[in-house]
Amino acid sequence: MNSSRGINALLLLVVSIAVAGVAWLYLGEWDDSRAATSTIEPVAVIAQRTRTQPLADRIQALGNARASQAVEITPEVSGVIATLSFEPGATVEAGEVLATLGAADMQANLEAAQASAAQSLSAYERQRELFRSNLVSESQLQLSETLLRTDRANVAVAEAALAEHVIRAPFDGRLGLREVSVGSLVQPGTLITTLDDLTPVELEFTVPALYVGTLEPGQAITARSAAYPDIEFSGTVQTVATRVDPVTRSVRVRAVLPNPARLIKPGMLLTVRLTRGTTTALLIPEHAVVPENDRQFVFVIENGVAQSREVKTGARRLGLVEITGGLRPGESIIVEGTLKVRDGTPVTRIETPQGGAFESQGNDS
Repeated sequence: MNSSRGINALLLLVVSIAVAGVAWLYLGEWDDSRAATSTIEPVAVIAQRTRTQPLADRIQALGNARASQAVEITPEVSGVIATLSFEPGATVEAGEVLATLGAADMQANLEAAQASAAQSLSAYERQRELFRSNLVSESQLQLSETLLRTDRANVAVAEAALAEHVIRAPFDGRLGLREVSVGSLVQPGTLITTLDDLTPVELEFTVPALYVGTLEPGQAITARSAAYPDIEFSGTVQTVATRVDPVTRSVRVRAVLPNPARLIKPGMLLTVRLTRGTTTALLIPEHAVVPENDRQFVFVIENGVAQSREVKTGARRLGLVEITGGLRPGESIIVEGTLKVRDGTPVTRIETPQGGAFESQGNDS
């Protein structure tokens, strides 16, 4: 009996020692953790206060540039190229001669018709003088006049035939590449060069039919091309199509861009932005948003501590994103240094100069 009591006492002593050891280890770690926490230095971050500002409601689309006037220069008749009087890429005026076809026979026909017309004119004038002196009848005078008109018509026909061998620019514009050489045999439809009027250029694009009610001629647009990333082209809507495509449920829009430097070429693809109106929105820098899977977060400074807060985003502009939920105007958010903090991290706010989408409001502590 005494032996059993001794064993129980010994076991109780061992358990008591074990509990005391565990308690000592736990309290020691808690003290170390508390000490470590108390010595964490605040992280320096750049933060700004949010505020609302105007946000343009824009439609974005892809547009295809085309010349306001464009034509392929081809001959009307068959013949051999006699002269080419233009340089590729040159700017020409309407009526300027671009090329001629060999037309020696046409020139001879014209000269013969002109000679016959001159002879008929002389004969008619003699008949008219004789008629005034009552030396010829009225019918003889009328016959002479008919012959004159016939010869003059023959001259006009010969001139038209010769003109078909002279190829002229139909309007002011810039020429393309030369596709033939002197001596080439050409036929109607043979391409000699192209001519484009690039001042202004037209830009055609499509927008969803639901925007039809807000589109009208005269609206301002802007356009950019990958070929000129630093240049923004401005123009206006010229025409909105009267029909909606039943397949794509979109409507065609045609705009005009001045293009004085002729930078935009037909066939170029441009990104078009059309402003429908302006609203007020809360905008923050894109780099202030921290994505996690399909959710978006922003670090808000409250009492000197970074607090992670989920937000809802909307429209995006160059370097900015609209916040539609999760933030209020006047709250201080971290805009630089988000990679250095976590939820609950103490921070020191560095002031930034005023400007852009935000205004600096001093430190939050």
